[in-house]
Amino acid sequence: MEPGMDFHQAFQAIDTDHSGEISVEELEDYCKKMNYKDTFVKKWLNLFDEDESGTITYDEYCNTLGLIPKQEVVEKHKVQQTKQAAGGSASGSAVSTTKTTTKTTTKTSVKGSASTSKQGRSRNEALSGTVLMKLSRARMFQRKAIYRLKKKLARSSGKSATAASASKVQLTEKVIGGEKNGGKRLVPDRRSPRSLPTSVPHRYSPPRPTKCFKDHKRRLRASITPGTVLILLAGRHRGKRVVFLRQLSSGLLLVTGPLKFNGCPLRRIAQSYVIATKTQIDISGVSLPERVNDAYFRRAKQLQAKRAKPSSADPFAKPQSAYQLVDERREDQKAVDSQVMTAIRASPDAKMLASYMRSLFSLRNGQKPHEMVF
Repeated sequence: MEPGMDFHQAFQAIDTDHSGEISVEELEDYCKKMNYKDTFVKKWLNLFDEDESGTITYDEYCNTLGLIPKQEVVEKHKVQQTKQAAGGSASGSAVSTTKTTTKTTTKTSVKGSASTSKQGRSRNEALSGTVLMKLSRARMFQRKAIYRLKKKLARSSGKSATAASASKVQLTEKVIGGEKNGGKRLVPDRRSPRSLPTSVPHRYSPPRPTKCFKDHKRRLRASITPGTVLILLAGRHRGKRVVFLRQLSSGLLLVTGPLKFNGCPLRRIAQSYVIATKTQIDISGVSLPERVNDAYFRRAKQLQAKRAKPSSADPFAKPQSAYQLVDERREDQKAVDSQVMTAIRASPDAKMLASYMRSLFSLRNGQKPHEMVF
């Protein structure tokens, strides 16, 4: 489109024969004249050729752009079409037939090339080698996998295939009134639905039986046995070496330092936070108190002292609510540690084992724990 030219003038500039239709040849000539790309022809056909006839009429051009056709342009096209119809001769008709054939061939080739592109293609096109359409009911049945939904519905209803077929065959004789209705008619008991639901109806399934935490099975690593020396990896005593005594009902490990060696008392710890070493201590003669269990280590609720008004003597005084160790814990700690220390002294390498229990475990640069043997 040349600068300073409106849309009506642009149509007239391309329609050189003023017939009211723009053919493919006229578009190609206009492209050569204005030095446009070859894609200009395809774009115009895809945009303005609504009926895909290969020509762009003045009405199609105005409808696409939302313009009102000018009366003078329409009259000019009518006059030109009348002249062409009246002044045609036999030779002229032959020439026009040849020209029309050439135009039709050109239009068909351009239309075929344009149909290969995504623009201007019908979504519901016929598939090659079959009568089915791309968006037909049968094709959608396959694409949406409604046949699977049909099977699920049959299973959820609890009816077998034979029962379903039998229910379809069952007919009831119904009396129809009127002189011309035949008197009786066989009507199916249950009509089949026209369409299937989009989702499978929810079937209630009772919850699976779950075990309480106390009923879970406790497993212990094969490398951890009573008397094994463990290295703690978490908590305030991490890095210390302790002696494994037994596994509690909650699955936690009961360990002790002993307290005199490294300051670690009777404690519980998860086996995922320990490293099992190959060092073993014979604790077969160690007897543990029966009251040492999971409830034994449960944190006691400390009564919070009520905030008393500060006295005039010491306004910054705070109520003392420090933790106080129970006497029974002291007794149990002494009883267990004395037996464990006796077992350590009874071993042939007592001095080395005692210093080993007192030392802390640590890593230095270049040391890889997964390559070390403990």
